[in-house]
Amino acid sequence: MAQGGIYTLSRLLNQASRLVLLPVYALLGKDGVGLIGLMWSVGSFLGFIYAQGLHGAWFRFRFDRNHQDSIRELETTVIWYLVFSGLCGVLILCFLGPFIAPYVTPDVNFYPLGLLTAISAALLVFPGLYERKLQAELRPIPYAIFTGGRTVLTLIVILIFILGFKRGAPGKIEADTFSAVILAGISIYLIRPGGMNSFSKTTLYQCLSYGLPLLPHSLAGLTNEMVDRILINRILGLSATGVYTMGYNLASVSVMVATTLNQAYSPLFIRTVRDFEEASPESRTAAQVKICRAGLQMVTAVGCIALLLAIGSREALMLLPGKDFDESWRVVPPVAAAGVALAAYFVFSQSIVYSTAHIGRLARISIAAALINILANLILLPATGSYLGAAWATLISNTSMMLGALWLGQRSFPVPHEWKKWLLSTFWIGAGLTALYQLDSHLDSLSIRLACKLAAGMCAGTALLASTGIKASQIGSLGSFQDMKMDKMP
Repeated sequence: MAQGGIYTLSRLLNQASRLVLLPVYALLGKDGVGLIGLMWSVGSFLGFIYAQGLHGAWFRFRFDRNHQDSIRELETTVIWYLVFSGLCGVLILCFLGPFIAPYVTPDVNFYPLGLLTAISAALLVFPGLYERKLQAELRPIPYAIFTGGRTVLTLIVILIFILGFKRGAPGKIEADTFSAVILAGISIYLIRPGGMNSFSKTTLYQCLSYGLPLLPHSLAGLTNEMVDRILINRILGLSATGVYTMGYNLASVSVMVATTLNQAYSPLFIRTVRDFEEASPESRTAAQVKICRAGLQMVTAVGCIALLLAIGSREALMLLPGKDFDESWRVVPPVAAAGVALAAYFVFSQSIVYSTAHIGRLARISIAAALINILANLILLPATGSYLGAAWATLISNTSMMLGALWLGQRSFPVPHEWKKWLLSTFWIGAGLTALYQLDSHLDSLSIRLACKLAAGMCAGTALLASTGIKASQIGSLGSFQDMKMDKMP
């Protein structure tokens, strides 16, 4: 199986566990789901601060090290530095957390849930590093085994805490911390860093010099992703946050697929460009064409997923216990479309990631998108009086991020994208999602609505594949990269 397909299946298992948990979360009510969504946002933000951009340095500099001893020095330096800095970060939050929490999570005290979230965020840095290690080494099977085991462990622990121990929404936070302790220990063991004699100040300086400039980009990107729940909580309350979070969790399958396919696309982009750098102009052009096709294939795959989500979201949410989340489907089409925009951003931004001299341009894009998201939320949430304003704000900000990556990426390392196909794919994805949203809004009959949505979704999907020239069998495989690996330079 192609690497992109394996990464996608691995992440689909993770997303499937979230879908399995949706009925469990529904039992917790709007406030319970709102609490989970809010603390997830805080934990994600802290996780990026703890990582300090070193995930990117860990991944990028492995390609510049040809000997195992050199790679081991890199891993040892990053691991022990993050252990020490993570411990310091948790201790600092023990003192500052109670003063910060009233402004960030006004309905949730720092002790104990805020502290548990901070600990989990510090620990989950290490499973993320191990996954990056496997991606850089192009080892999709071990990656799938690890992520699958991580998903199953987390799922079981959450079910035990919520259903077995009857801990409710706080039980989810407690379960995350418990599983994070186990996963961090396993990850460090599998990475097997050396002793402190292998620690290199020079390597640390090199990694931080690359990683820290990425931190504003990472934090801005995360702000772009999580600010909606924080602002909904402040403007509309915890219950509205819960309704929005339920729909967002379903729609985020498109975001997950985009992120997963990028995990296959990014290292192969870098390797391919490096292989062809010293080749003839004709060979470089051929490689760029294949890169472009793989990028379009990736966005088309996410577009098809977005259409599928919009087709079945309303009916799927109707199956949840109670009626609290029957309107959450309204969040799905715009957030799923935002996932497509994110996939396009990933494709266009690879030119910036590869050109290390221009890496700071990523921060410009993500900071601008985060500011746009905040502004759009502050305007749309009060104007609409609904959490739906946050969904549209997400789409607006992701679209701006995509356009920024397109503009600055082409200035960093231009690649010849097939613009006509990109425009056609954008049209058919947008038309399909718009039609599906309107059908859900105006048809009350379950059978008629579902039949009409299936017909509209199939038409849009067929037109999407035809306009891009991509076969349905290629969706999610990134197969063009498999061909690219055969074209070695003499």
